[in-house]
Amino acid sequence: MTEKELIEGIIKGDKIALKSFVSQYKDLVFRVCYSVVQNKDDADDLAQEVFIKAFHHATGFRNDAKISTWLYRIALNLSINFIKSKKKKSFVDFVDHIVFKSTEQAKPEVEQMDYENTQEKKYKILYNSIQQLPVNQQKAFLLHHQEGLSYYEIAEVMQTSHAAVESLIHRAKVGLKQKLIKELKKQNLFESYQ
Repeated sequence: MTEKELIEGIIKGDKIALKSFVSQYKDLVFRVCYSVVQNKDDADDLAQEVFIKAFHHATGFRNDAKISTWLYRIALNLSINFIKSKKKKSFVDFVDHIVFKSTEQAKPEVEQMDYENTQEKKYKILYNSIQQLPVNQQKAFLLHHQEGLSYYEIAEVMQTSHAAVESLIHRAKVGLKQKLIKELKKQNLFESYQ
């Protein structure tokens, strides 16, 4: 089934098209949601919302775009809005919780624990720094570095120009570098980070 046929089938309420649509794009949608919220249950719920929204707005789909681009945009916006509206803790807190829980249970040797704690602090600083970036910089940065999209694909997802994406990612990198160095120095982790 072509993308055009898939959208036409969804608009008509064709169950085969609906199942094919979900089957074909569920992993992509989940990955995008999870990359923002960093919680499996929340990402599952958001992925369902993405498909519901896509089904209801299929008539507004522009045939000049790819379905994957359209779904990226919906998933990103819903996920970011979810974090804002629920005032969810950043996904660092999720990582933090998992790591501390596992180190408490495993009770590794002191040297290993020190290394893991240092690594955990670095991850926490990184993810906190990403969360402090302006929203469009976060989106562009995560789409490029976490999802592996090209600048052209990101421009399509974010409905902006290639030059704007380059600028967003450049500013995100500069901002992250400054934030990371400052925070790592503050916590005496800069030497071990290099």
